Amino acid sequence: MPARTQQHAAYRPLSGNAAPPRPRVVVLSVSFFMASSIALILANKAVLLDTNIPITFLFIQLVVSVALLHVGHALSWFSIPKWDATTARKTVLLAGVNVVGLIANTYTLHLGDASFYQIARGLVLPLTVGMSWFLLTPPSAPVLLTCVVITAGYALGTTLDPHGTAHIPFTAILFGVFSSVTTAAHVIVIKTTQAALASTDTITLVYYNNVLSAAAFPVFMLLSGELSTCWAYFTSDAKGQEATGAVDGSNGPWKFAVGCFITGVLGFLLNIASFFQIKITSPVTHAVSAAARGVVQTALAVWVFNEALTSTRAWSITIITAGSCLYTIAKHRESKGVEKDVDAEDAVGFAERGVPLRDKDTV
Repeated sequence: MPARTQQHAAYRPLSGNAAPPRPRVVVLSVSFFMASSIALILANKAVLLDTNIPITFLFIQLVVSVALLHVGHALSWFSIPKWDATTARKTVLLAGVNVVGLIANTYTLHLGDASFYQIARGLVLPLTVGMSWFLLTPPSAPVLLTCVVITAGYALGTTLDPHGTAHIPFTAILFGVFSSVTTAAHVIVIKTTQAALASTDTITLVYYNNVLSAAAFPVFMLLSGELSTCWAYFTSDAKGQEATGAVDGSNGPWKFAVGCFITGVLGFLLNIASFFQIKITSPVTHAVSAAARGVVQTALAVWVFNEALTSTRAWSITIITAGSCLYTIAKHRESKGVEKDVDAEDAVGFAERGVPLRDKDTV
């Protein structure tokens, strides 16, 4: 997923002699990020409602992303690297974790409600802090307290919601936990990959990550049985038509193809939007926008997909969101007046978007 690499700043407000961005620029950046993120989640869910081949769906998205990388290179928006076997070998682990994480994310959304997605992946931040504690540096007491708040919100939404326990498959919760684990692990793998490729810029890692991930997906398609389903689809078999969302055998192929293209483009735009927001906003601004995004995303999911929003689920989302905001405030206060490296939530944001951290960034 492409973006300009020369201007990437660590995820912190502008300081020093740099002029602060105009309010209108900040508003446009945050709005672009929120719109791209919400549109991608809802578009993914819309396609996944009518298809039983989520891994194939992901594979096509990655192919679209790689194609757009080459389009951006052709238009001189950025430069993609020439293929190098040594660099590819050193980024294999990064791509592997990315593939597993993408599959877990997609199955979480595929098996559960779109309004439940935020709850299912609610353990991302606590797990990232925990892994950072074990592998890097211990967090402060306020940070640990915010993780307790987030975990409590997660427990409320996954175990005490009567509607959720009755209508959300347990596998969706398991994939949500696995998704949170892989996202947290992705943060650590990004760091080790950067250490191995100290002189490599961000766009190189993004390019190799996407290409290697796309190359790995046919293996998972074969293991999951989707390869045979796709073959049945392309040979006009009824099983294949049903798997790709055909209605009366007519609009399934077009619906699936258009859905794959739109979500691939939205993923590409989300990555660009992420870099804009990282460049010109502060962590607190990001936390507020993320909270607003979660609320709007849930409301739209309830409206568009006619999903149920119980009071328990609403309280769960509120607690998780509040805990994430409190975490950001705690980290902001700790680093106030002192230039700090990227913290756990920043690293999570990069990892979820497949964006490698810079050489001096840490968790």
